[in-house]
Amino acid sequence: MAERRSIVGRRAVERFFSPYDISDFGLEALASMCRIHTRSGSHDRTLLAPGGTKRARAVFVQWGCIQTNAHGFTRLWKGRIFFFRSTGRSYMPEIYSRGNFRAFSVPESFLREIVQRDASIGAALLQLSLKQQQIADDIYGVRADPPLARVATLLEYLAQERSTPVWDVDTGAVVAQRTRHVIDGPTQTDMAEALGLGRATVEKALAELRKAGALAAPDRRRNRYYEIADTDLIRLISMGMDP
Repeated sequence: MAERRSIVGRRAVERFFSPYDISDFGLEALASMCRIHTRSGSHDRTLLAPGGTKRARAVFVQWGCIQTNAHGFTRLWKGRIFFFRSTGRSYMPEIYSRGNFRAFSVPESFLREIVQRDASIGAALLQLSLKQQQIADDIYGVRADPPLARVATLLEYLAQERSTPVWDVDTGAVVAQRTRHVIDGPTQTDMAEALGLGRATVEKALAELRKAGALAAPDRRRNRYYEIADTDLIRLISMGMDP
C-alpha cells in the first residue's frame, strides 16, 4: 500500500511540474511527502486549506476549479496553480474546491527545506508565482472593461479541455474523440463575487454570450456547468468586441 501511494504521489508531482525542468531529487522528495486530495461526481464545496497564519500545508492544484478567500477578496482559479506561505508570517488564503478537483499537498516546512536544497524546485515555483500574478492582474485587476468582456475573460481562463468519445451509431465503436472546453463547478454568485459584479449582471452576461454563440445552451442535466461553443469568439469578446 505504501509503495502504491508513493507511485501515485510521484505521478501527481510529475504531471504538475511537467512544463518545468526539475531534478529527480526534487520529484522524489515531494512525492515522498505528498498527500493526494480528490473529489469527483459532487459539486459540494470542499475545504482544502483553512487559511490564516497558522502552520499549514502547501497546496498544488492539478485540475478543477478552486475558490480562494483572503482579506475579503474571492477569486476563482483553475488547475496548475499552487498556494504556499514562503515564510511563517505570511498569510494563507482559505481554499475551497468548486466541483471536481485533484490536488496534492506537502508540509510547508518541508517545502521550504526542499527549495533551499534544490534550485530547480525554487525556479519552478518562481515561474509559477509570476504566472499566477499575471493571471490575477489580467482577470481580477482594476479594469474599465464592460461586464460582458470581464465575464468572457474569466470563462476563457477557467475553461479546461475535456475529451469525450464519439460513437458510431451502427457499430457502437468509438470512432473519434471530441474536445470540449468546459467550466465545471462555480456558481454565478461565485463568478460575481470574484469579479466584483452583481449576480444579475453576470447572469445577463452569460445570456448574451449564449445568444452570440460563444457559450453553448445550458445543460439541464448539469448544474454549474458551462461549455464554450466558440473559443475564438469568446476570446474576441473578452478583448472588447461587441457581439
